[in-house]
Amino acid sequence: MVEADRSCTTAVAVALGVVLFVGTLCAYSPAMQAGFIWDDDDHITLNKTLHESNGLRRIWLEPTSIPQYYPLVHTVFRIEYSFWQLDAQPYHVTNIVIHALSVLLLWSLLRRLRIPGAWMAAAVFAVHPVHVESVAWITERKNLMSCFFYLASANIFLRWYGVTEDSALQGKNYVWYGVSLLLFLCAILSKTVAGSLPAALLLVIYWKRGRTTARDIAFVVPMFVMAAPLGLTTAWLERHHVGAMGADWDYSTSERLLIAGRAAWFYSFKLIWPVNLTFIYPRWQLDTGNLIQWLYPGGVAVLLVVLWSSRKRIGRGPIVAALFFGGTLFPALGFFNVFPMRYSFVADHFQYPASIGLIVLLVAGGRTMVAASGRLKNLATISAVAVLSILASLCWQRCHVYRDIEQLWTDTISRNPDCWMARANLADEHVRQGRLYSALKQYQIAWQQLGTSGLREAPEFTRIQNNWGMTLGSLNRSPEAIPHFQMAIRHAPDNVLAHANLGNCMEIMQQFNEAKSNYQRALRINPNSSIAHGHLGRLLLLQGETGRATTHLQTAVRLDPDHNEARALLDQMRAETE
Repeated sequence: MVEADRSCTTAVAVALGVVLFVGTLCAYSPAMQAGFIWDDDDHITLNKTLHESNGLRRIWLEPTSIPQYYPLVHTVFRIEYSFWQLDAQPYHVTNIVIHALSVLLLWSLLRRLRIPGAWMAAAVFAVHPVHVESVAWITERKNLMSCFFYLASANIFLRWYGVTEDSALQGKNYVWYGVSLLLFLCAILSKTVAGSLPAALLLVIYWKRGRTTARDIAFVVPMFVMAAPLGLTTAWLERHHVGAMGADWDYSTSERLLIAGRAAWFYSFKLIWPVNLTFIYPRWQLDTGNLIQWLYPGGVAVLLVVLWSSRKRIGRGPIVAALFFGGTLFPALGFFNVFPMRYSFVADHFQYPASIGLIVLLVAGGRTMVAASGRLKNLATISAVAVLSILASLCWQRCHVYRDIEQLWTDTISRNPDCWMARANLADEHVRQGRLYSALKQYQIAWQQLGTSGLREAPEFTRIQNNWGMTLGSLNRSPEAIPHFQMAIRHAPDNVLAHANLGNCMEIMQQFNEAKSNYQRALRINPNSSIAHGHLGRLLLLQGETGRATTHLQTAVRLDPDHNEARALLDQMRAETE
């Protein structure tokens, strides 16, 4: 295995590629049986752009019609939806296949760059458990597609530019350069984190040649030009469409440096020692006055200085790998607002492409040490088999966590007991299953944890109280539910659902004037609330105001064709008049 990359014949190369591909499929096979989980509703199950007649136009021309403006990903989802609608299995299989193809592209690139241990590095990337979140979660298709096109673009560019040992594409045929640019465009239309590719290409050129020239920079400038507007669009949408703005993201420059420094070491450690992986990691507290917390960014700075100063003695590889790792991670290090920062500063899927840098450095370093010693080849082979076996086993086990929503949140709570987000979402799932008393317990714990989280503008304050109240209402405990809706309204006076739910409780308790007042207040906030129209129509019908009731019920059905209660009441009224 250690010798696998030395001038292997075509037949051997094909065999090794098959092993990589099939091994990847096997390691992730449990994910093929998984269902839809968190956020998959926004991307697949409730994403109307996948089946509406004008959906494709909206995907490309209306950035806010999809969760994030990654139009190529949602175009692929739309194509898949036309074949298998809401069958989760084919989506998971597609994810795994894309990852396996990226593994082959990575191996191809590393081989052509003559990096020691290229096959081993690709194999580690293939089955490393930190990548399960990207591969087993359908929502992260954007990560997979972006990385696939990123690696494809890099392969072609570096071969065409004469950086790799294989010069088959080298020359003045600019068609290959155009293909590389097209693939890069596909990468950033899948996820704009791929915008770091031109900087990565310059790093590789520097590593191979010891310098970068104006000509080198000129050939990657078009990539920077393509990436910049899409990157700015992503940042704007993350703030104004996804909602990553406000007091909960109001960090000073010093605090963002603390986040970045600690996150960089966190990701490095998880790659080296992938234990206690979880979907949502604890969100650490920031204290700019704590000197210990400054050791994290300080350590990063010292390490980079040492690697740069030692480049003539130990080679340029370590500093290039470190800069690639940090540079690719940069958008997720806390310098830009991203929504997950509300509940955690780190996530496994953030380091999917960035991990290549550190994996290659560690594997190549080990391979170089073995070659230098000349006496450790058998031990190195045994160690390599052991490492891959352990990683593949951990990957296989981790895939089971993504089987369904309940398993995901249960596992998260077992590893991060103070995660209010996981408890609130688990409670929602228990409500869906009809396990209402279990849901009440989780809502209560989530509310207590949220109160000590330090968040200042979390909409989850309202969501938890609202859902808690609705669960009590489902248990015919309306008097107990009312305080929860009132608290939700105090946190968010314009929350339409809370007003509608409070009105519903008042109606059940025959406090009709208060009920009507809440329904009307909800409609003043949002005249297009089908829930408020339906509730008000029902109340007016109860009070004998048939004309006004009909208007509101018809409006409810027009706004939401699946509003079954409003439709049933209209059918009942028609039957009584016939």
